[in-house]
Amino acid sequence: MPEATPGDIFAALFAAHQVGDYWVQTDRQARDKSLPGWRGRLACGRHAAAMAATKAAALGLLHASGHRVSWRPAAVALAADALSHYWADRRTTLAGLARLIPGKGGHYADGGAPYLDQAFHVGCLLGAALIASGGRQDAAGTRPVSRP
Repeated sequence: MPEATPGDIFAALFAAHQVGDYWVQTDRQARDKSLPGWRGRLACGRHAAAMAATKAAALGLLHASGHRVSWRPAAVALAADALSHYWADRRTTLAGLARLIPGKGGHYADGGAPYLDQAFHVGCLLGAALIASGGRQDAAGTRPVSRP
C-alpha cells in the first residue's frame, strides 16, 4: 500500500474541515464558541473535538482507500490542528492577531472575520498535513519506494 503524500493528506483534511465547520458544527457551538467564560470555552472545545473526529474519519477513509496513513504522526497533527482551531474560534485571539498585522484589524472588524478565520484554518491544515505525512517525500518530491 503506498504511503499517503502531504497532498493526499491535505485534501482529506481540507474536505473534512469543510464538512466539520459547516455540517458537523451545531448551531449552539457556532453561537456560543466565542462567548466569554466557561460557556464559550466548552462550546469551542466541543466544536474542536468534533472537528478532530471528522478529520480523523477522513484520514481513516484515506487509509482505507489504499493510501497508508501513519497514525502516530497523524495523531500529533490532529491534536495540533484541534488546538489551533480552538485558539482561532475563540475569536478574541484571532481578532488580536489581526490587529497586530497592518491593515488586517480593520478588515477583520469590517466583515472580513470569516475570511481571515478560514484562511487561518487552511494554513494550519497545511502544517497538519506536513506533520501527518511524517516527512516521507524525498528531495525530488516523490515517495520513497517501499520494498517488502
